[in-house]
Amino acid sequence: MKKDMKDKNPEKGKRGVAIEFAGKHRLLKYPHGLVGDFEQIAYDSLKKSGLIERDKEGNISVLFADALIPGWLGNAKVFSLALLYGLKHEDAELTIEVVDAGIDSYIEDGGSSQDLWRAIVEAYRLARDPSSVVSLKQNWKTLDEIQKTMQDAAELEGKTRLKGAKDSLKVIQDIISGSKPPDSELKPA
Repeated sequence: MKKDMKDKNPEKGKRGVAIEFAGKHRLLKYPHGLVGDFEQIAYDSLKKSGLIERDKEGNISVLFADALIPGWLGNAKVFSLALLYGLKHEDAELTIEVVDAGIDSYIEDGGSSQDLWRAIVEAYRLARDPSSVVSLKQNWKTLDEIQKTMQDAAELEGKTRLKGAKDSLKVIQDIISGSKPPDSELKPA
């Protein structure tokens, strides 16, 4: 690789993502050999669970890590397997049970599955296509900003509706108590 190419992309050469998981500082990383193992195990798991079906010709699509990592992490088993195989380079004896317990602990301690999902995707992209990580992170930042804007808008809408409901309730209470005539502030719709 040319030196000037590496200087243009700070992600090049970085091959893993540091995470705090299952009580340890770990490096989530996808060495080539483990990617193949992950593909086979995850594919077999999806096939066994009936999530991958045969097409009209009777063929079953083969899923490679490029499709498994971003597309199937919503499946709890694939999510656990992706973490397991991303950590196996550090601890060959790591088991799926330890990973599952680690996921539970991570979330119970205030982490989110989205953070783990993003760490998996980033680590995989670093291993396979490091130059794509900068745009990936920018996309996530944009998505987070859009979600925050939508959340803020929903909260504002809720507050506006609540204020309107409180104002209407006050008028109704005044009418019931007799302190205002029935047609003083209520207008037909």
